[in-house]
Amino acid sequence: MTHPQRRATRPTGSPGPADETASAPRNVRRTWRLNERLAESGARVRDEVGDEQLLHWRRSWDVPPPAEQNTRRCWEREARYRRLGIPVPSAEPLEDVHARLIPYWEAAIIPNLRASRTVLIVAHGNALRALIKHLDDLPDDTVGKVRIPTGMSLEYRLDSSLRPLVPGGSSPSLLFESRR
Repeated sequence: MTHPQRRATRPTGSPGPADETASAPRNVRRTWRLNERLAESGARVRDEVGDEQLLHWRRSWDVPPPAEQNTRRCWEREARYRRLGIPVPSAEPLEDVHARLIPYWEAAIIPNLRASRTVLIVAHGNALRALIKHLDDLPDDTVGKVRIPTGMSLEYRLDSSLRPLVPGGSSPSLLFESRR
């Protein structure tokens, strides 16, 4: 299960450009609910406000980052979302990412887990952070401390109630910055 970008469905361990034409595995399900949160480009904002403020916006639970200013990107995003019949925000706090992800967790992921299927979720850091908040039942003020290592697999083994056997999954010391 992944967000709609094609690069997310490349075969695991095959990140190179030569694999762009490789077909995706048959059981890949794409959903907008796993997209990165909507916001202005991090590089431009970093140049304007600095690393600390950018990190605050990116990691805070209920404070939205600056709205997208690039008219072309807004229009392209609007065209993609229009067919879904949902309003397109110009920026989202992590709380909104969580609110759009959890219905997908309940409707699509849980049934696969209950059917004893292994589920691989490929998504951007903030979508994964929202899911980790849900799985580990993290307080709002703690979720910003969750660090998602780029390109590293995190494995969650769940009990019969779909709660993690180990909070933080297979890499709890890597996920929580406060433990470093």
